[in-house]
Amino acid sequence: MKYSEMKYTRPDINEVVKHLKEFTAEFKAAESFEKQDEVIKKITEFRTEFESMGAIASINYSNDTTNKAYEEEENYFDDNFPVYMEYLNEFYKLLVGSKYKDELIKKYGKQFFEIAEFKISVINPEVIEELKKENHLGSKYTKLIASASINFDGKERNLQELDPFMKSKDRDERKKASEAYWNFFSENSKEFDSIYDEVVKLRDVIAKKLGYKNFIKAGYQRMERSA
Repeated sequence: MKYSEMKYTRPDINEVVKHLKEFTAEFKAAESFEKQDEVIKKITEFRTEFESMGAIASINYSNDTTNKAYEEEENYFDDNFPVYMEYLNEFYKLLVGSKYKDELIKKYGKQFFEIAEFKISVINPEVIEELKKENHLGSKYTKLIASASINFDGKERNLQELDPFMKSKDRDERKKASEAYWNFFSENSKEFDSIYDEVVKLRDVIAKKLGYKNFIKAGYQRMERSA
């Protein structure tokens, strides 16, 4: 299927939360490995659908940050993805404590549980609002990058379009393209600095609310890696 053929439908976050609660309750009540396995399959299918819509919204926005409809959907997921993760984490907590864990590991592998533990360690209700703000800052950065319109070689180009010139076999062309590329960041340094400053401060707050000394370990765990 081509990307252009993929249909985007905004998920209703209230319905998403409702389903996640139902799946979690069903998993908790399951009295066999087979029953819990069935719930895992349901949640995986549900997650795939929700997260696919989030990916489409993000791609649409990154392709055209001036489109108001795309911006609205990006903002919607900026606000609601942390809510989704908060309720998904309730399932992860039950998963890692499952009395059928050994059987589940045989089927899904240890990494499946390690990822769940990483997710649990970086999400809790106390940081949901900060996570929303962090998402919005990421979208602000995307919009700033996309705003680049650089006159080069007789044409207005974005940053990505300068890349082939920066790899040219002609040294002088590479130099000019690189200067044009980095000049954009220099001209917009105040905005970039402001975004980075806000992100660093926000992540420090998030880390400390999660019980960490700083963001380093939390950052590794977000990437599903141990520090």
